[in-house]
Amino acid sequence: MQGDQNNQIVGEIQTPQSVAINAGQQAGMPYGAQPVQPIMQQNIMYIQMPKFKHPIRIWSYVLIGVGTLIYIVSTLFAFDNGTETVFELGYGTCCMFYNAAFVCEIVFYYNMMEHNQSYGQGTGWAITNIVLGAILTVIGLFFAFGMFASAFSL
Repeated sequence: MQGDQNNQIVGEIQTPQSVAINAGQQAGMPYGAQPVQPIMQQNIMYIQMPKFKHPIRIWSYVLIGVGTLIYIVSTLFAFDNGTETVFELGYGTCCMFYNAAFVCEIVFYYNMMEHNQSYGQGTGWAITNIVLGAILTVIGLFFAFGMFASAFSL
């Protein structure tokens, strides 16, 4: 038999020596028993979601500004000339520019909804604005066609 590194003889039972882990004893705790408190720290890193921007929003603002300008200019010309045709054409054109702006807003909020879905954010307001934009577009088309029809006496 080869020499054991522990110099143990096979068949002999040895008892391990007692080792004191914590010499201090807490009140109310039996000797040797210590409260166990797991030490676990989580490293939390906050990553800011990228802000949503889309260039079609600028076109929406431009269309609203041009539509408002056309309405004001046509109103001033209508009062100067005393004809309603110029006013009705300006009003109809203004409605068409506003409708184009509403369509741009629908596209903007649709892309915002997709962005929010990909980052786990809510889509309620985006859907609400899409529905509201569609309703306003339909109403605006009725106004615009009504004004163009009355301007040309259709």
